[in-house]
Amino acid sequence: MIDYFPKSEILFQKGDKHEIIREINIRLAGFGGNVPTDEFTERTEKMIKQFQRDYMQVEETGVVDIKVIQAIDRFQEEYPIETYFAQAKCKCSTLKLVKGDKACGGFGNGKFEQQKQNANTIEMYRKYEYPGLHRTLFWVLRAWKFYLYHLDQRNMKIELVKSGYRCWSDNNAHNFRQSTNHMGKALDIHMIYNNTKISLENLCDDAREVMISYCNAHYRWNVGNVISLEVGMREKTPKDTAIAATWIHFDVRSFELKYLEDKYFVKSAEQVNGLSMQSLIINKG
Repeated sequence: MIDYFPKSEILFQKGDKHEIIREINIRLAGFGGNVPTDEFTERTEKMIKQFQRDYMQVEETGVVDIKVIQAIDRFQEEYPIETYFAQAKCKCSTLKLVKGDKACGGFGNGKFEQQKQNANTIEMYRKYEYPGLHRTLFWVLRAWKFYLYHLDQRNMKIELVKSGYRCWSDNNAHNFRQSTNHMGKALDIHMIYNNTKISLENLCDDAREVMISYCNAHYRWNVGNVISLEVGMREKTPKDTAIAATWIHFDVRSFELKYLEDKYFVKSAEQVNGLSMQSLIINKG
């Protein structure tokens, strides 16, 4: 029987199952990659070890104790996402909309609800407007920012979220665009770089490599349950139709359907953050 009080030496370890573990898997998803499961898997253990090694700079135990819990809260405070979240809201209200369309409140109008959680629909073609932005996106953004700033040493900086949510009204206003990644599952990031000798295309490719190395992101959508990246100029092939030459696009499109339930999509930075980990531990006590 696990004691969930903060005084416990070990709060969670491999093999455990709990809703707080789901929160840990979401909040540390950028440290090697993970999905929002309530199970403490081998992937969770590796994620904790990476967080301990790179962020906490302590011994890699792979178990969650109160020091890990406190460090997750500290990580959240050190890398705020409020500005990024505001930038990621749908901008359809600023556009000249197609007759009959209406602006959404930033996160779609719930269109094509009949496709929600329909296993017969390929995610690439799912037209459903998810009710917000997936929490994992912003926790990965936090970790990626940490690695860009502290470990990469190339002084690459995130400028802004250029595009986040794009509803069907937004799509229609842009020549009836058909892509659905941005209906809650994706962010497009613009970068700042202080070295004028490098091209913007190379900058974005370098930044993608950081996300691949540390966040376990993958190019394209061939690997399940990972963060997926659109390719840049360095990795493009004649078969690639989605190319992000001068920005970074990443998404959760390859997540299993159970990890794309409505409960993971939120409408505010406060919902991305949730209660502090220490509060969750105390409340479970």
